[in-house]
Amino acid sequence: MFAILRFLFVAIVLLWGYCLWRERRTGDPFWRRARGWLARFSLALLLIIAIGLFVERLST
Repeated sequence: MFAILRFLFVAIVLLWGYCLWRERRTGDPFWRRARGWLARFSLALLLIIAIGLFVERLST
């Protein structure tokens, strides 16, 4: 399960970089909003991974 979450996190970071590149290239505010949503989602996913790893460590 954590492998899938880590893969998803890497994919989100790559999408964030793509949004940054598109925002710099076009200047469209849509890409800034998309980048903000991806940043929030990636932080939430990181929090879920950290809590899951902590709970997994406690159970062993």
